[in-house]
Amino acid sequence: MGSLLVPSKLLNKDSLLGAQFLKSQCLFVAVLFWAAFCSADGLSAQQKLPPAGGAGLVAPDAAARLAAIMKVTDQKVLAEAAAKDADARVRFEAVSRLEDQQLLARIAVADADQDVRLKAVAGLTDQELLKRIAGESSSEAVRVAAIYRLDDQQAIEGFARDSNWVLRKAAAARTSDKVLLLSLALDDDDPYVREAAVSRLEDQDLLARIALEDKSKMVRYAALKGISNQEDLVKVALGDNEGEMRALAIPLITDPNKLLLLARRITDSGTRTAIFARMRDKELLAAVARQEPDQTLRACAAAFLTDQTILEDFALGEPNQEVRIAAIRRVTDQAIVANVAFGKAAPEIRKAAAARLADQSLLNRLAQKDRSWEVRLAAVNLLSNQMALSKIAESDKDPRVRARATGKLEDQALLARVALNDPAPEVRREAVARIVDQSLLEGIARSDTDEGVRKASLYAITGPAPDFFAGRALSDPSPPVRACAVSRLEDQELLHKILLGDNSPSVREVALKRIYDPAIIESVAMNYPDWTIRAEAAGRLTSTEALANVASMDADEDVRRAALDQIQDEKVLSKIAGSAPLEAARKQAARRIQDQAILEELAVTSDKEPRDEAIKRISDKSFLMKMAVDAADGRWRREIIRRLIELDGQPLDERNLEIREILMDSPIRASYGELAMNFSLDANERRYEKEADSAGSSPQKGKVLVERAGVEINKDGHVLFKKTYVGNKARRAEAFWPGLPAVKGYFVKFNRAEIDYLEICSALLEPLDKASVEAAAASRNKYVRTAATRLLDSWGGSKTAEPVIVESEVVDDD
Repeated sequence: MGSLLVPSKLLNKDSLLGAQFLKSQCLFVAVLFWAAFCSADGLSAQQKLPPAGGAGLVAPDAAARLAAIMKVTDQKVLAEAAAKDADARVRFEAVSRLEDQQLLARIAVADADQDVRLKAVAGLTDQELLKRIAGESSSEAVRVAAIYRLDDQQAIEGFARDSNWVLRKAAAARTSDKVLLLSLALDDDDPYVREAAVSRLEDQDLLARIALEDKSKMVRYAALKGISNQEDLVKVALGDNEGEMRALAIPLITDPNKLLLLARRITDSGTRTAIFARMRDKELLAAVARQEPDQTLRACAAAFLTDQTILEDFALGEPNQEVRIAAIRRVTDQAIVANVAFGKAAPEIRKAAAARLADQSLLNRLAQKDRSWEVRLAAVNLLSNQMALSKIAESDKDPRVRARATGKLEDQALLARVALNDPAPEVRREAVARIVDQSLLEGIARSDTDEGVRKASLYAITGPAPDFFAGRALSDPSPPVRACAVSRLEDQELLHKILLGDNSPSVREVALKRIYDPAIIESVAMNYPDWTIRAEAAGRLTSTEALANVASMDADEDVRRAALDQIQDEKVLSKIAGSAPLEAARKQAARRIQDQAILEELAVTSDKEPRDEAIKRISDKSFLMKMAVDAADGRWRREIIRRLIELDGQPLDERNLEIREILMDSPIRASYGELAMNFSLDANERRYEKEADSAGSSPQKGKVLVERAGVEINKDGHVLFKKTYVGNKARRAEAFWPGLPAVKGYFVKFNRAEIDYLEICSALLEPLDKASVEAAAASRNKYVRTAATRLLDSWGGSKTAEPVIVESEVVDDD
């Protein structure tokens, strides 16, 4: 037996086996074949199981039966429950202890519950049954479970070539064929399959290659996880230009010499830091810090030293600034730090030392007396003495130092003096941020010359001051300051006035956000000249009537969209779609409707634009078919046909539309009623390469795509016409010219399949009586009309021809 067959009652459209039998119309043969198989293998569809034992097993309550079956060990009773109980939980429990391989196979194929089917597969050990289930089950999960229990390597290899990636992934997890595993890891189109295969590879060099080259991040990660060889980890770290795999490889490298090799060859500072953070060899770190020619590398090593003797030597006398600073940041001896901070080194070095000091008196000396503003600033950052900070805030010559000191002050009088008198705006801003006197803040907000200071003052005011904020909102010359003031207003009329009169977009936007009066919002949404403000207001409307007005009449699409987004009632949307003054508004509203009844009404009653939009959302094929047949407007009919094609999941191709128009033509429908059509497109590819010329130039490449268009017309499952049309075949010596489109280095020709519409019409008309064909000769469709006229001419005075069904395929015999 080559495949596992099931009873005809188990065949369905989702079963691969079922689909095959239904397509070939050989159900009777299938049943006979099933009977023969069952007779041979013991899987009789009519198998009689012994009656169940125990009162609990026949109880009407499923819970009682479940409790009873848990105590059963008799295989015959378990088989009865596994095959016949109405409750999936009972069947599952019975199956979990069932030993009959043939019955388990039958349950794995036929049970209505997937969990039960999977449990049955888990109990199977018969390789032949597992192979058949893996190949024939209608459930993907069951097929995968069967593959995971297979030991037959030849069968597993077959599933590794399956078109379903899930099955290929399962096969990758089960195969022991190293060649197959390699093929799946390198060549499979699906990253999940490649990941499953890669996770089972052991070849370190190959894993390193995959970790660097695979286009999928998760496959590269899987490859890296499998690498233990230090050389290959270094290879990945060095070969990764993006840095992603390098960052993952470095933590896996334990050899300090290999880490140093990486640090020498990779100049990225972040990577070097990560490398030295991994280095546990203190002597090697010290040697690098002392002797490495690359000064940046020395600094990186010094940043991870713990030997205080070496660090102190570097801190006191190292000529390289970068190395010296790295050492200072690791020194713990405060005397050494102070020595450097008060020494004659460059400001950058002394600043690093100042940032390590803990003694407040030393910090005070540096903050007030050091010649470098950078050192003073570093000291102020750590200084907490308020007296010292006060002196610095008023007297330091650098505004950056004064600002930092001011930001740490607590004395309100001093803060007021600084806020009113310091010449630097950045210092005054720091002072204002710490002032609590509300009247002082208001005065500064009115009078300071710097907009940043005025704005900081407004932010610092905590109490309600509506008149003050109103004055600033109306009179301050700076838009940011006015916007800050507006953000504190509550007066709706004043906010409306500012919205209408302020010349700054940012101020107007803030004003609108503070308005909550529905009447004002509606007025703005309807009348404001700036579309961005109207859109914002429309998005805040609550009145359905106002929303409908904006959605119907606003000239701007975004404003209408903002209103439509708030409308939940599809009847309101329908009214807009049917009667809005603007055509664009009608169309836009129709796009929002989901209710099928409303859409159908729009499709029948509205004008062109909303009607087209309605058609795009109708899913009732019978309704659409009737509309298409009744449509007098050819363009309108085509729009409906496009939607039907979309619902059928077929290519939206003009040839598909043309054939469907033929099938909807009145004489054809009068004879056949509604016909079904399957239309498919694919293409065969043939590649060419020109031999290199004597000069050794690169060969020119080209490819020809030969299209295949499949047409099948049937009535209630009976095929009336079936044919595959093929474009001109590619020749052995094909000419390509430079004007052709080029894709990935290939000149591309596309040989389109031409469909013979007259042939299709003739095949449909020929079985009809003469009166029907005469009616078709008067058709409005030119293909139906022409085919009917020719057919009548060939018949002469009477019809003698036999009905013909065209069922063929044009074959490329190249």
